[in-house]
Amino acid sequence: MTHTAMRHRVRLAVLATALLMLLPLSLVQTSAQATSSTASAKQIAHTMMQSSYYNWTTTKQWNCLSALWTRESGWRVGAGAVATSYGIPQAYPGRKMATYGPDWRSSAKTQIKWGLHYIKGRYSSPCSADAHQRRNGWY
Repeated sequence: MTHTAMRHRVRLAVLATALLMLLPLSLVQTSAQATSSTASAKQIAHTMMQSSYYNWTTTKQWNCLSALWTRESGWRVGAGAVATSYGIPQAYPGRKMATYGPDWRSSAKTQIKWGLHYIKGRYSSPCSADAHQRRNGWY
């Protein structure tokens, strides 16, 4: 191996080591941000579903919604693909949520509002939607 080739190999090894050292830190930060946004989304949903429009005030209804959306998206705003199922409620196609706000791709509040309205209109309650999803694999 030539001296130049050896120097390139050493540089690559140093660079690879540096990148590996940075990787866990970036994953921890991303994980912390995701945990924060997930908790925030759950709080938004919990508050919205207790409004007089939905009146889903029982712990049972909350548990059903939480289980449903945990399975569907992990409560992640960017889950899925826009052209297919997307967002916290996994709207299909995702662009349907635009009727609830132009920020539908990035807003937990907009996605949750759409999702709760969808559940109320189609299933009457989160527990009915959850039961349907468990039986059929979709809701």
